[in-house]
Amino acid sequence: MRMSGGKGEGRDKNRIEAAQRKNPFAVLWELVYNCLYEDIVSGELSPDTKIREAQIASELGISRSPVKKAIDTLVERGLVERRKGKAPTVRAMTYEEYLKLYEA
Repeated sequence: MRMSGGKGEGRDKNRIEAAQRKNPFAVLWELVYNCLYEDIVSGELSPDTKIREAQIASELGISRSPVKKAIDTLVERGLVERRKGKAPTVRAMTYEEYLKLYEA
C-alpha cells in the first residue's frame, strides 16, 4: 500500500479482491492486515511512514473499521507504533526483529 498515492493504488485494491476470490470467507480486516504486513516486511513501507487509515480505506473502497482493526493488530504485534496525537507510523526494527518475522 502506498501511503503517498501514485502507482500502487489500484494494485492494492486488486490484492484485496484477489485474496477475497481465493478465500471468500476471509475476514476483511485480516486481508488488509496481510497487505500492510507484507508491505512493511518487504520494505515498501519504510520506518516512520505514516499509516493513514482514511487514505487506505478510500484506496481500497472499504470502510475505515477493517483498516482500523488491521492497524491496531500491527500495533499489538510491534510493527507499527502510535504516538499521542499523531498518525500511526511504521516502527524501525532491528535486524534480529526482521529475522524473527521471517521465522514465524
